[in-house]
Amino acid sequence: MWPFTQEKKYDIRGKTVLVTGGLGCLSEHLNETLLGMGAKLVLTDFLSDDEGSKKCQEYNDKAGRRVAAYIRADLANLDDLEMMVDKAFRVFETVDVLVNNIGMPAYGDFYEDHDSKSIAYNLDVNLRAAMIATRLFVEKVRASGTNREAAVVSNSSISSMMPNEHFMLYGTSKAALIYFTQANAYLAPQIRVSCVAPFMVDSPMVNRYKKHIDSPYYNVHTVVPIENVTAATIKLIESRSSAGQSIISIGDWYILPVWHFTASKAYMYILILLSWVVGVLKAMVGIRRQPQFDKEKYR
Repeated sequence: MWPFTQEKKYDIRGKTVLVTGGLGCLSEHLNETLLGMGAKLVLTDFLSDDEGSKKCQEYNDKAGRRVAAYIRADLANLDDLEMMVDKAFRVFETVDVLVNNIGMPAYGDFYEDHDSKSIAYNLDVNLRAAMIATRLFVEKVRASGTNREAAVVSNSSISSMMPNEHFMLYGTSKAALIYFTQANAYLAPQIRVSCVAPFMVDSPMVNRYKKHIDSPYYNVHTVVPIENVTAATIKLIESRSSAGQSIISIGDWYILPVWHFTASKAYMYILILLSWVVGVLKAMVGIRRQPQFDKEKYR
């Protein structure tokens, strides 16, 4: 159940959305959904200009007009972060929504499998990039006038609330991102900063590491479809009550607001148990979840 229902939604139609990690699997589904809702996109990623421009040209050809543009940037680099935001605001003259969708995995023993450089780089990509991109975005929005309405949605992870020695580095950065989100609630109503914290998403990144995951909580009934992550992101953008909120998504269960870490962990484990029970019951009667998004081309 989505908690923000009785309100006038923020209209995405005609708005410009800056998506970091814009060529990744999670972003691909989000991009298509946003374009279908009438938004324009500025995508940024570390992949080549040719790859990014090709994807944007596909979107433009399908729309019959320019609706997408690409900016190549390494978001672990501070100069690239500033360049990205400056260029993004010039492409379609403004940016209304920032989606911090960039992320990189960090599996392994913190003390044996990582060195100082890999730790710093992971924190730069998974945490610092979102914080600085948000700061630069907020500065631009504020400079444009007090009547300007905008939104920021970041992609965190449920690992932030499930401490595990194998995901210590990744989970730490994502926990800090939730704190950052909640601390930015005061920017509302002009700018709403919110966050999605999904369980393990059915994506190439998770599939690459799932053979290493020895957890009773990881199973086909708790893994989150990419479509659910997109739905949560869209609803956070649209909701005018989402400031400071972080949203959990587990399995086929929809979205749940994170009001407090202690309460959230209790809700989380209840949802995991319910997802497993419902999945078993569905399997008993022959109901299987059918994926809607083709992930094979991103493997």
